[in-house]
Amino acid sequence: MNCFRVRNLTLGVAVIAFLAASQHLLSQNQPATAPNVVYTATGTFSPTVVSGLDKFKMAGQPFTISIIANEALTPASHGSGWNKYTKLTMSGTVQSGLIPIPTAISSNSSSLELAVVSSTKSNTMAIFAPLSIMKGLQINLTAVIQMPMGTLSKLAVYPFTAPATLTSTNNTVTYSEPSTAESTTLTIASGTVSTTLK
Repeated sequence: MNCFRVRNLTLGVAVIAFLAASQHLLSQNQPATAPNVVYTATGTFSPTVVSGLDKFKMAGQPFTISIIANEALTPASHGSGWNKYTKLTMSGTVQSGLIPIPTAISSNSSSLELAVVSSTKSNTMAIFAPLSIMKGLQINLTAVIQMPMGTLSKLAVYPFTAPATLTSTNNTVTYSEPSTAESTTLTIASGTVSTTLK
């Protein structure tokens, strides 16, 4: 092997080693993509209506609702002990006593508020979602769930430390019609609220 070929081979190996090292450093300096956190509440509404007419016969019926937020999100608004995130995607299914099959619901304009409430020594999750159903009829859904203190490991989009149990005493779910100002408030008789990474 002559000197020219040895020199070219040595140069080629050096270039490959340099490129590999550069790529490794570049990958170390680039932040990893933050995961999505899926907040899911599932259960059965209490058979007794707290207030309102319950026009959609939701009392006593099962439901599942999920809302997705990215860990890198910054709050749209915040205060002492709470953060609110907006423009989130919500999906789920609800059962109505009016029809025999579950109804899919979704919204791309949902909001999620996470809070630490010192007066009740609890963590709180509140969800708001405008829904278009039944030939353009708009329904606003608001759910407020109290969870044990420490369920939120931080006041940000992040997985829960553990799932929280839903009972009729730690939550309210209200659906309202903006066009008529009518609203119905229910509680969840039994269920869970939890998080998963996606």
